[in-house]
Amino acid sequence: MSSLADLLAGAARLPQISRSAYVDAPRLAEAVRRRLERTLEAARQLSFYAERWRPARERDLPALPILARRELAELACSARARAADSRAYSTCESSGSTGEPIELLFDAAHERGRFAARMRYLWLHGWRPLQRSAWLIALMPGSHDGDLARRRRLAGARFFSHIVDFEQQADWLRRFDPCWLYSMPSNLEALAATFERRGERLPSLRKIFCGGEVLEDEVRRRVRRVLGVEIAENYGATEAFLAFECERGTMHVNAEHVLLEIVDAGGDPVAEGEMGRVLVTTLENHVMPLVRYEIGDYAIAASNDPCPCGRSLPRLGRIQGRTMNLFRHRDGRLFSPWRLVDKLREIPDARRLQLAQTGADQFEVRFVAGSALADEAEAAMREKLVAAIGEPATFTFRRHAEIPYSRSGKFFSAVYEAEPPLTARS
Repeated sequence: MSSLADLLAGAARLPQISRSAYVDAPRLAEAVRRRLERTLEAARQLSFYAERWRPARERDLPALPILARRELAELACSARARAADSRAYSTCESSGSTGEPIELLFDAAHERGRFAARMRYLWLHGWRPLQRSAWLIALMPGSHDGDLARRRRLAGARFFSHIVDFEQQADWLRRFDPCWLYSMPSNLEALAATFERRGERLPSLRKIFCGGEVLEDEVRRRVRRVLGVEIAENYGATEAFLAFECERGTMHVNAEHVLLEIVDAGGDPVAEGEMGRVLVTTLENHVMPLVRYEIGDYAIAASNDPCPCGRSLPRLGRIQGRTMNLFRHRDGRLFSPWRLVDKLREIPDARRLQLAQTGADQFEVRFVAGSALADEAEAAMREKLVAAIGEPATFTFRRHAEIPYSRSGKFFSAVYEAEPPLTARS
């Protein structure tokens, strides 16, 4: 099934999936249980899972082994062998943020569910398909978004690469004057700086959608100040569309589409308010189901309290980032780097910033600016960073002409580059 056909089929599900977000919690839990049973039954038909699972524990999800990214190639081979008719599924190749290539197989139900969940997120924030929407994305070959973008015209949507120069992006946006804008947080930050410097706005812009990276609070504030609109965040991945931000600012899991667990290093659930690893179980992909797949992200476990928006969909706390862009104390404890990145925004005239952890207590500040940082300013910044991390550390400052994107077209404000990897305990 083509991406366009999946999109249209997903749109047809929008009324149903919009209603299902408001069913009472017991009914939703029962629906999720039934979908999980079908998913586990489909998984048992694959030799990959049959060999890994002990029959007595097949129905006990928390007892099943965690699926690692390095195992996806074997799982894809197993799925392909069982689904002999290649017309029964679509494929997607991705290097992800880590650069480690994977292949995924999706059946039509999964793709319809993905598009329906995405459309629900856009629709609740006011987006309508015939209105002008600008999508600044990585037009990666082989991706479904890239396939749609290469069609050039899809109702009111127009696509443009976010990897080109920011001035060119701003010029294109000014000419198109969109009502809706989608991009990654790092690109939005750079665009906000560009529009602020030019003293310009987008007159018709009503809201911005973003995903693919951690959205920092400072980016929200700057976009609101410069462009005069709010950001609605989503949590998506190549594997599935995981969660979305509602109009009350709560992140909700797309429970009809996926089941998420937030677990500690041993695979046990973390307490409310604690950070843990994100495990994904797909609920609609029966050709290559992912069961307890460690997607590589960390997030905060949210409470079960009802959201003021009225939706019964499970809540998800703040996304902390991928394993590669969380940092580690010398004793191996993980910590979020965003309090350090916030300090770096004080560097004068910095157009792009990146903080890298290169060792147990070694960090490198990379920045793109018109001039080098003065010795006094560098010393003051180093003092603030050491105070923020709360332990002795060495910070080196390096000015660059440009800082590259990752292989997947993302830009990370924080990257973990220590070798060998430090022992991590969440």
